[in-house]
Amino acid sequence: MAYGLPKPEFQVYDGMVRINLYRKPVSPEIQLAVRESSEKFGEVLEPGTKEIILNHMRLNPNISAKEIAQELDITPRTVEK
Repeated sequence: MAYGLPKPEFQVYDGMVRINLYRKPVSPEIQLAVRESSEKFGEVLEPGTKEIILNHMRLNPNISAKEIAQELDITPRTVEK
């Protein structure tokens, strides 16, 4: 156990490989700092917004970031991220 973490797990399924890697949990202080900096430097998406954006793209592959942004009331740049 390097750094106090479990060793990676390697699994093979039908000729495909799955690797489980582990990391230490992020402390609440760091989570708060990340959220505050995100709010300061850009929009913070509500939970589920990424899935909504992806659904728009699946239903209409030709939809633009500007059109999605208008529907969701966010900036086109936020859609592009």
